[in-house]
Amino acid sequence: MEQSKKSAITKEKILKAAEEEFSANGLSAARVDAIAQKAGVNKQLIYAHFSSKEKLYSIILEKVYARLSEYEKNLVYTEFKGADTVEKIIIDYFDFLLN
Repeated sequence: MEQSKKSAITKEKILKAAEEEFSANGLSAARVDAIAQKAGVNKQLIYAHFSSKEKLYSIILEKVYARLSEYEKNLVYTEFKGADTVEKIIIDYFDFLLN
């Protein structure tokens, strides 16, 4: 496998593990060691790709907000048909946040 493809796969593993760790513990309590373990990589590799825990957190926030933005765009195209639709939107929004 070529190096750039391996690097991209490694970054995705780190991002997935980091999102789980930050979601569970927040920025201050999240541990790079835990992210490395979940991703199956060496801790130094995280710093090589992202330079700091704060930078990694910032990238995770951007990814989550991008997903939220996509979700909200879909809501704009929902035809409102009263209280049932509003209830569905609220439930779907909280489901998004839980995920």
